[in-house]
Amino acid sequence: MVLLINPSSRQWNEEMLYGLFNTEEAELIKTIPLSSEASEDVLFLKMEDELPNEPQEVTNDEKQLWNGIWSMRVPPKVKTLLWRACREAIPTMSALFHRTISTDSLCVRCHANSEDSKHALWSCPDLDSVWSDMELWSFRFLV
Repeated sequence: MVLLINPSSRQWNEEMLYGLFNTEEAELIKTIPLSSEASEDVLFLKMEDELPNEPQEVTNDEKQLWNGIWSMRVPPKVKTLLWRACREAIPTMSALFHRTISTDSLCVRCHANSEDSKHALWSCPDLDSVWSDMELWSFRFLV
């Protein structure tokens, strides 16, 4: 963020903005008001649910799942996507609704079900064209 703001004038560094972002994004960023005084950045998180005090016990099935994912011979980004999907940590409509970013949790493709990770990646009927090669993707219906 330091490079985007001219420290002496406390104005946006337009050259840097237009160099890093497309014109529309740069214009939107320029509408963000800046403080007249420099201050340390602070991260604020909205905690909706309290974290449990006790560590949660991992079952043997979960251990097998995680070991299976992390030992796969696929690029790390595939393992990460699977891990995030299993943890409901991808930006589905359901996750966005839970975080009050979206006004509803319905799938934007089929408009019939709440869009969680499983629905977004596997079970949405609008994905049938993606998964149409039954020989290649037959495991889809085992999940």
